[in-house]
Amino acid sequence: MSSLFPVPAVAAAILALTLATACQARNDAMPISHPAPDATPAIGLWEIRPVDAAASGLCRLALREDSRADGHAVVMATCELKAANRAHYWRRTPTGFVLVDAAGATLISFAPETPDAWTGVGADGTEYRMIRAAMF
Repeated sequence: MSSLFPVPAVAAAILALTLATACQARNDAMPISHPAPDATPAIGLWEIRPVDAAASGLCRLALREDSRADGHAVVMATCELKAANRAHYWRRTPTGFVLVDAAGATLISFAPETPDAWTGVGADGTEYRMIRAAMF
């Protein structure tokens, strides 16, 4: 009795499919590792003020590179802004970075305007501008 496919060829094809499926299953089970976003542009000394000239307040802070599980360290020099004075850490986002309180709530979301200036919006909708500070 003749067969349409030679037995060694069929066995090789089955083995190839089995190995390919096993390798794919192993790759699917492996977690994908993505590099951490670059935090360099936001690191440094900053001053935050409300955009509205009628609003008052100033916040001077340092955004540090010190990595934590939940973001990077914030060091306050002085802060009169209610939206920022509770900042516990900062973390990069796809569009910039956010200042976050100890509970993980976003206080102000910032997006880059220039290398030395960022625009931000507080949780209450207040707009802020953050510029590089020479020193405190």
